[in-house]
Amino acid sequence: MQSTHIYRFFKSTWGIYVVLTADLASKAEFPLQTIEVTPDIYLSIEVPNLSDIEMDYLALAVKLLKSELQNRLKQQMPVVIRIIDLEIALTDYQPECLTYALVG
Repeated sequence: MQSTHIYRFFKSTWGIYVVLTADLASKAEFPLQTIEVTPDIYLSIEVPNLSDIEMDYLALAVKLLKSELQNRLKQQMPVVIRIIDLEIALTDYQPECLTYALVG
């Protein structure tokens, strides 16, 4: 169930561009270290060198998606959202765009 989300925000002289690839796994089948965002939803960030602030923005996205995930995945809880790949344009990068990229 891997999916890629693209977030773009362009103005006349600057722009933000993020491509985020994520996957969903059962917590029981995913024993690696995870971050508990809610009691039933975990986050695994497999992208190296993310700052604590960037991880916080990804966790915020999961919190924003909490109700939707719980409604759609009742039988599969608890789940792990795996952040597999992240491509960003460094020129005008702002870490809060990670939230928008994951929310889709």
